[in-house]
Amino acid sequence: MDKAPLHDINFFTTYKCNSRCGNCHIWKGSLVPPSTTEMDDRALERLFADPLFGQCSGTGLAGGEPTIAPFAWRLLERLPENKQVTVTTNALTSGRLVEFFRQRQDPGRFTVQLSLDGIGETNDRIRGVAGAYQKTMALLAEVEKLGIRRLLSFTVNASNFDQLLSCYELACCHGAEFSARIAYSGGAYSNKDSSGAYFLDDDALGHIDEQLADVISREIEKDGAYPAKLIFFKKMTDYYRGKLSDIPCFAMQSGMVVDLYGNVFPNCPVMMKPIGNLNEAGLSEIWQSEKAEKMRGLIADFACGGCWNDCQVITNIALNRDFFEEEYAELKKTACNIEALSIPLVLDFNRGETSLLLVGWYGLEGDRDFCYRWTGQRFSFLVPGGVSAIELFAMAPDNLTGEQRKLEVFLDGERKLCLVLETGEWKKYLLEFQAPLTGVTRCQLRLNSYYCPMESGHGNDLRRLGVAVNKIVFS
Repeated sequence: MDKAPLHDINFFTTYKCNSRCGNCHIWKGSLVPPSTTEMDDRALERLFADPLFGQCSGTGLAGGEPTIAPFAWRLLERLPENKQVTVTTNALTSGRLVEFFRQRQDPGRFTVQLSLDGIGETNDRIRGVAGAYQKTMALLAEVEKLGIRRLLSFTVNASNFDQLLSCYELACCHGAEFSARIAYSGGAYSNKDSSGAYFLDDDALGHIDEQLADVISREIEKDGAYPAKLIFFKKMTDYYRGKLSDIPCFAMQSGMVVDLYGNVFPNCPVMMKPIGNLNEAGLSEIWQSEKAEKMRGLIADFACGGCWNDCQVITNIALNRDFFEEEYAELKKTACNIEALSIPLVLDFNRGETSLLLVGWYGLEGDRDFCYRWTGQRFSFLVPGGVSAIELFAMAPDNLTGEQRKLEVFLDGERKLCLVLETGEWKKYLLEFQAPLTGVTRCQLRLNSYYCPMESGHGNDLRRLGVAVNKIVFS
């Protein structure tokens, strides 16, 4: 299991909500936080100056409903400009949010996550507010016009499970991403009065699986698909049935929750137990405290292995690398007709070909006449059966020396050979096998080091890059 870097801080901006959802009852006001002294500007500035906060690329504003929270607007005005910001909203009061985005010169920093629990009346009934669907559609149209990244967030329950695919298709029509999870009662989102909404029988679960299979088949073909989310979709009903208990949770490593009163929690909706308060101590001090370590131990012992909180579970999947790659390889094998591919075969990134790529690849770079993709330190792709050699047209960064230039090659997890890279120039590298591969195989390559442009003084790019690849030839 890889060590998780802290990369997300989610702000719980309010415990109030103007919706009346059946999925949760936070709007009833029964949840009492451990401290009720709101963070002032000095506390926020200390937070923003903390090195731990500095290493986080993403921040989220949630609640309750952020658009009705004065604290959320204070955050939007003060968050450092190098942070990616996601605002999760029910769209009931969106006028000020739209005006805020209209005034921005940096729309690429922001994502609006809109809650949608069905089409038309179904959504309004679950959300408990007449006209909620129309307001969601209106905000979706506005942020689409403004070029803001958008995401439709669907929570599955007993009364809307048959509309999952329809909501996904609606997201696609508006160029929005799509997320989903099965409703769960716990922690901040407890709802003890509507337990029937959470019960899904085998027929319902089967219908959910069918819809998710359709979503996966469409998403996996897209350049830029998020593999860990697709694996989560594939296993969503397994989480509901309690079949998965062996995936370690990184809720106290990869992310945290900070509420408006400075209380710091694990990034887990079930364990709303504070590990400290920012009005009393710094973020790094809290994160490295004995209380935080005890919470990490509790989460490890609890070993929930998956819950409704897709944000954290998707991260858990991505950080358990062997599990992640094996599962995504199986998804790809199912979704792409690899057995029908003829050999020799060329995967040319100038032509946008990505069907065999698995994980560890970044988007296209270069120019119109010469495109390439950077890899991470560890990257993989599928190899059709019958292949006896693979040729990579690649370039290694010029900062690699000695042992760092070794690129180890694994087939289905078994080490097969090792290449020594030449740095700073494009070159063909040949991987030859003793016999043709008998079936579709996962090829994984591991580099001992990486190139970080920012660390090398070449700009603000924080990515840990492996090698640049222009073309892969299978023969």
